[in-house]
Amino acid sequence: MKKQNKCRLVAIAFKKIENKLQIESSDNGVGVTFKVINLKNGLHNVENRILVIKGTITFDTKSNKGFKTKIIFPI
Repeated sequence: MKKQNKCRLVAIAFKKIENKLQIESSDNGVGVTFKVINLKNGLHNVENRILVIKGTITFDTKSNKGFKTKIIFPI
């Protein structure tokens, strides 16, 4: 299955901040609209699992500026 985001670079960073783990990912693809994010069942399932462990997940995207995700949860 070919993706259409035209991404060529992905970065993933892990940081321990006090008693929390922060995971950030970003790419240089074309980005998506938040309407598309809300319709994706897989992302909804990930969000629910993170909330169960008292974590947070945020998305940041802009047209032609890529897609960023930040996940923070207690450890």
